[in-house]
Amino acid sequence: MNYIRYWQASGESIKTSIRTRTRIEQLTEEGHYTGGTVAFGYKRVKKGRVNKKNQEVCELEINEEEAEIVRLIFQKYVYEGYGVKRICNYLVENNIMGRNGKNIPTTTLVRMVRNKTYLGYLINGNVEKECPELRIIEPEVFEKAQELRDARRREKGEDSDSYSPHALLCGKVFCAHCGNRLNITSSGRTRLRADGSTVKEKRFRYSCHYNVRHPGQCDGQSGYGVTKLDAIVESIVCTKFSEILECSKSKLLQDMLRKDMEVAQKEVSRAKSELDLKDDERNALKDEMIRVIRGKSSIDRDMIQQLLDENQAAIQAAQDALTAAQNKLEEIEQENKKAENDCSNLFTWASTYQNASFQQRQAILNQFIKEVRVGRDYDIEVILNVPLEEFEEFKSHSLSVRTPSGRKTDLKQAPIRGLGTPNGGIVVFDKTSGEAMNIMPKSSAHVTLRCQDE
Repeated sequence: MNYIRYWQASGESIKTSIRTRTRIEQLTEEGHYTGGTVAFGYKRVKKGRVNKKNQEVCELEINEEEAEIVRLIFQKYVYEGYGVKRICNYLVENNIMGRNGKNIPTTTLVRMVRNKTYLGYLINGNVEKECPELRIIEPEVFEKAQELRDARRREKGEDSDSYSPHALLCGKVFCAHCGNRLNITSSGRTRLRADGSTVKEKRFRYSCHYNVRHPGQCDGQSGYGVTKLDAIVESIVCTKFSEILECSKSKLLQDMLRKDMEVAQKEVSRAKSELDLKDDERNALKDEMIRVIRGKSSIDRDMIQQLLDENQAAIQAAQDALTAAQNKLEEIEQENKKAENDCSNLFTWASTYQNASFQQRQAILNQFIKEVRVGRDYDIEVILNVPLEEFEEFKSHSLSVRTPSGRKTDLKQAPIRGLGTPNGGIVVFDKTSGEAMNIMPKSSAHVTLRCQDE
């Protein structure tokens, strides 16, 4: 009897748990706060809503003071290249504290950066309800933060993106001879001034540790000056940004958008019409089948059944075609949305780069450049981390210029890492298709470029 009694109680407990969870999910779907920890940036307020016991319950609302701190954290993370450790130190230095009056630790910052709640979502288990009035961070900023977080994550056998307060291209520079990533090193010296005083100087270099550890296996230089290499790459970037600003944003966006959007929309409409037609045929066959059953039709019953089976197969085929057409249209819409974001980012970077701070320029270059391959005597190859379509308008430019040190560089396809060549060129690399294509910048980059087919 005890066993039966406890077994029955256990079953009732499980049922109560299911009913409670279902009701909480229903409240979440209705856009109501159902309890739990309130994320930093929000507060609980009473707005007159009552529960079944006639007790007033709370709703969520944006806490503007905390929301400003959240926006500052995302600003530093996305646009200025700060990691959570640097953000933590920055907040402490500026006396910006958390809700408990203490500093915001790095673990909390990591959770904040990936918290989808800031997009304006109420989340309860697998249930998510969008509430625009609770949005603190814009979707494009949040998505960029997730991309940066994934890029900085160190997986087994992979290098994460890194940052340095002394080098713009930290983590992006590779040896064109051995293909290894170059690290930041420094050396100091004491310089004697004309007045007899001494001053200590610190110089930074991009160093190829493989060259140092394996003599004779890498025929490149052991290191390259940070100031010199950064200046050369910046001149190239400024050239591309000046070209971007010279063209029409609307025209460039029009060139970037997929032209088969209209075709995909027509295909969806055609598939819907075909499915509606087959549905009408099925309804007509059903009506005829009823007439056959009632003896009011001379058509054979087996024939009607065969036509119904064929119609069912045709409906399934039409449904599959409609699903495929809708998926294709959705894919094109997503690509066009990404193209709009990419175009907006390009013009934002181009217009703000010159007057940006060091951290902001570092963050822009981190997103604009995939990698920089440098060979002996500073033969440089810059691979841009942007789609090819963005530079279709620039392919007609073919002006000849010189590098600061008088070197010549040939335009060529990007070699596979590890098989680099000192004859570097400027290459646009499409991270989506894996293809490389030539670009010809104007005269401010001091580089001699020639078309690949010349």
